[in-house]
Amino acid sequence: MSGRGYRAIRMDVHAKDSTGRESDIEIQREDRGAGAKRARIHSAILDSSMLMAGEDFDKVADSYVIFITEHDIYGDGRAIRTYTRRCDQDPSEQFGDGNYVIYVNGAYKNDEEPIGRLMHDFRCISTVDMYYPELAEKVRNLKETEGGQDRMCKMMEDMRKEAAEDKSKEIAFKLHDEDGFSFEKIALIVSESLSTVKQWFAERPSVAK
Repeated sequence: MSGRGYRAIRMDVHAKDSTGRESDIEIQREDRGAGAKRARIHSAILDSSMLMAGEDFDKVADSYVIFITEHDIYGDGRAIRTYTRRCDQDPSEQFGDGNYVIYVNGAYKNDEEPIGRLMHDFRCISTVDMYYPELAEKVRNLKETEGGQDRMCKMMEDMRKEAAEDKSKEIAFKLHDEDGFSFEKIALIVSESLSTVKQWFAERPSVAK
């Protein structure tokens, strides 16, 4: 095997309900971050953690990968799109593996529906304007208590660092692909170590090289 590292992911929210169903909830600010291939990877990682060695496959619980996108990425105005596996020859026949991928349109506006009220709350600046008291209380805790503010600051700093790294990667790939810059020169331009730049290219999907 080569020394190439495998792509790691970090779930925004990992939840399990009272029936054992597991969910991976991702908040996506950029449309390109919610692609079908990313959903596939998240589903695979979520499923792989459900069984211990030797356990029967029938014990795998249903799993849900839920992308809440800032924009209406499909442009059809729907609040939710749910994807499951079906038979190509008979689309009415469900595969029944219990794997679901759900896209929630964060721009959806209809305060007459529960999902519309929830998306309204996600966009709210002030907790007094929220419909759901549970969410309002959690947001107030994060914004107004000392411990919550510390967690919020760390979350924002982590998001800032992640966004900055994504931008540096984008610049690095462009410099390499369009201008033929060496890894050493790219490292100097983006102010990263040579080993970090090499790791970016090692983890880059082959189709994009």
